Amino acid sequence: MEKKPKQFHFIEPPSKDGFSPLYLATKLAGLGYWVWDVKNRCLVEVSEEYARILGVSVDEVLELFGNEASDLLFVHEDDRERYQKDTEGQQFSIEYRILRSDGEVRHVREISDIYFDDRGDALFTHGSLQDISESKNNEIALLESEEKFQVLANNIPAVIYQCKNDERFSTLYVNDAIETLCGYTPHDFLSGTICTTELTPPGSVDRLNVDAALAAREPFLLNYPLRNKNGRYRWVEEHGVGVFHGDELVYIEGVIFDITERREVEEALSESEARFRDFAKAASDWYWEMDEDLRFTHFSERAYEINGLRPEDVIGKTRVELVDVQYHDLQSKQWLAHLAVLKNQQAFRDFEYSLNIHQDNPIRVRISGIPVFDSDGIFKGYRGTGSDITESFRLSQQLSYQARHDSLTGLVNRHEFDAQLQRLVQSIQVNDESCHALCYLDLDRFKVINDTYGHLAGDELLGQLAESMKLTVRKNDTLARIGGDEFAVLMEHCSLEQAQRIANELRHCVEDFRFEWERKILRVAVSIGLMPINSVVLDSSDILNCADAACYTAKKQGRNRIHVYRDDDTDIAQHHSELRWVDRINQALENDNFVLFAQSVSPVDEGLDELMHFEILLRMHEDNDELISAGAFLPAAERYNLSIKIDQWVTRSVFEYLVRHPELAKKTGTCAINLSGASLADRVFFDYILEELRNVPHLSGKLCFEVTETAAITNLSAAIIFIKTLKGLGCRFSLDDFGSGLSSFAYLKNLPVDYLKIDGSFVRDIAIDPIDRAMVKSISEIGQVMGKKTIAEFVENENILDVLKAIRIDYAQGYYIGKPLALDNFFNQNN
Repeated sequence: MEKKPKQFHFIEPPSKDGFSPLYLATKLAGLGYWVWDVKNRCLVEVSEEYARILGVSVDEVLELFGNEASDLLFVHEDDRERYQKDTEGQQFSIEYRILRSDGEVRHVREISDIYFDDRGDALFTHGSLQDISESKNNEIALLESEEKFQVLANNIPAVIYQCKNDERFSTLYVNDAIETLCGYTPHDFLSGTICTTELTPPGSVDRLNVDAALAAREPFLLNYPLRNKNGRYRWVEEHGVGVFHGDELVYIEGVIFDITERREVEEALSESEARFRDFAKAASDWYWEMDEDLRFTHFSERAYEINGLRPEDVIGKTRVELVDVQYHDLQSKQWLAHLAVLKNQQAFRDFEYSLNIHQDNPIRVRISGIPVFDSDGIFKGYRGTGSDITESFRLSQQLSYQARHDSLTGLVNRHEFDAQLQRLVQSIQVNDESCHALCYLDLDRFKVINDTYGHLAGDELLGQLAESMKLTVRKNDTLARIGGDEFAVLMEHCSLEQAQRIANELRHCVEDFRFEWERKILRVAVSIGLMPINSVVLDSSDILNCADAACYTAKKQGRNRIHVYRDDDTDIAQHHSELRWVDRINQALENDNFVLFAQSVSPVDEGLDELMHFEILLRMHEDNDELISAGAFLPAAERYNLSIKIDQWVTRSVFEYLVRHPELAKKTGTCAINLSGASLADRVFFDYILEELRNVPHLSGKLCFEVTETAAITNLSAAIIFIKTLKGLGCRFSLDDFGSGLSSFAYLKNLPVDYLKIDGSFVRDIAIDPIDRAMVKSISEIGQVMGKKTIAEFVENENILDVLKAIRIDYAQGYYIGKPLALDNFFNQNN
């Protein structure tokens, strides 16, 4: 069909006398217009509003839109492809974004039409441009708001709904949670395919209650079972409310919660009383109740079984009547304090006492209780629990015994001996005029046996000798092992003459002792210092020091003899006992008479570490070129505050040696250096170590400082600061003699060490003693859990090493691994 030409009339611009009506209309409507000359292919006219929308002037528009190629100048790049497609014809209507000259993005609507001449040829295209940003932004905001509501509604773990108040409660809106609850989709409800009334058993929903609440314009609450798509029921709780328009109920809206789990809990709680009775019957503990007069009103069956009692023995009686005077001392501080707590109606926890109902097998019990008050605050009695702790009490007693006794010999240890001596001195100073005595015994030639035949032989000798000495002292005397080869005997109510006789018997006992090892008979002797104890003595440390001095004098006078401490030789004995080692240590420090030794620490798993791991040991040169082990002089050094100087000498010498031998330092993985407890707590030594490490920072990662468990615990706060600071520089730490004290595991969490060096007393018999094996295995497991490596000392044979492999100990050290060697010899041998 032939197109009829449209007449085109330009919109007249405003005249000086006024405005063209059409011009004014387009301006007020916010429409910009443009005219395109089809024949000459150029823009011939634009309105000011069109230019304003684009953010330019009219002249700039005419200049910029000189040809069709400029059509996309202001079209946002993300909309250009769509713009080109939708404007291929000369008639179009399109919405798109423009990027104004000032950088602002605006939404516009553009409409185009075409005009023809009488012959049907196109003359002009013209169109309008409208800024629709505000309405578009509102539209986007509305969509986003609806989307947010939908997301929020669908993420709430409860069903949100709107429905009609008809027989089916026809659904107007429901969120996605309905599908989680019952398996049907929101569409199933909105389309009327399913409704909630069809999913509830007849009569389960109280419709009268709903109608009454709606009539009163009040919320309603329902609980009912709802059948899901697979036929199972879930219990729900519905909170609903009517929505009114004037007096007309428009719809009902509400929330539905799944309360199946809560209902199950409520049902479970209803059975709690029966379950509690079953638990009480089956539990290892028992339960009890008392009335306001503290008389038993309830005892669980387990209590009767454990305590060996009958109901008639308990009900109506107080605990004191149960325990009875024949079973316990009710006047003890422990019981008096407990009775005071009961009188004051206070809670108590872990009160322990013994019941000797079965005289041949007493039991130990622990009870806890809380007072019971009624709603008016009136005391109604007690309610509590009880436990049979007989076995743990026995174990505690055993551990207490171990804490007070030497694990090797079974004798009283140094700590317990000091405590007994201190108690004796305190009793003397109060009102005791009787005589007592102390013997200090130091074995002669023991070091030779230990160094020649190893620690295993030395330990066996000490154990057998201790048994012989126990038979020599009186029954009430306290025989203790207070050092490596040092013993002491505390003789209470013993005259000097009688003490000399016992001491001489001890000397003969040791002298006559024969020890067989590797088909050889080994012998030792003993030097004994005897110290009388009376009210003139100042304190326990003076007594022990004087006995030590007398023992030293006995050694100096030829050994295997007894020297009695007397007042007239106090100065000489004290001078010899104190200054002997002090002078020798100071001379060794001044003259470099110390010698560094090293002993290998090898991986139990041969593939664990390729670099050398060794411990630095210290020896002292004597004038006759005899080497003295550190165990001989370190106790004196610690006693007279020389251990810090020794630690400084050792660390400095190790640093210098490794610096002088970089090829050996390169092959060194871990070099362990022992530090005394005094050094851990000394600020000057701490600063000295930091300065040394700054001078040799490349060695920090190779150094491991060993501290004994006792030293670390004694100076715990200082030790933690010392360890953490040096670990920050790359050093590592080893806790030596681990397991030798009761506090080992208690303090381990607070000590950031890298290695646990297991006390040799647990290792030497590990192949034959299941208890030692269990102890070492537990330490290994603790180390693995805490990420700490374990080192076992005293590895004297292959059997021990095999056991260590089995229980996953990381490193081994001992004569079977390698004997201590002078540092040069050690590196030469290992190379």
